[in-house]
Amino acid sequence: MDDFGTGYSSLSYLQKVPFDLVKIDKSFIDNINHDKMGNHFISTMILLVHQLNIPVLAEGIESIEQKNFLQSNHCDMLQGYFYGRPISIETVKNIINSKNKFRNNFVDNTSRLNTQTYR
Repeated sequence: MDDFGTGYSSLSYLQKVPFDLVKIDKSFIDNINHDKMGNHFISTMILLVHQLNIPVLAEGIESIEQKNFLQSNHCDMLQGYFYGRPISIETVKNIINSKNKFRNNFVDNTSRLNTQTYR
């Protein structure tokens, strides 16, 4: 369920539909540490969803304070600009290719070292 707590993602859907993940909307995350009621509301949302054995993802993490609050309340997954900005698919492909080249080069060099060691 995306954007939990807003629009059409009501509590009744949690009873009717077998979700594999609930994603808390950024509008709630933005209010972390602004008032006690907001903090209690978010921690209660996490607890409620966990009681249904569904993992929780919080979207829109932009500060260390938000990250710490959510981790201390056992939020399962965090995403947002705090961790990184969105990137294009081309950039993702380049990152994967460069890591694969590094890994392949490392494996080749390790193989040569192992061969030399046993001679």
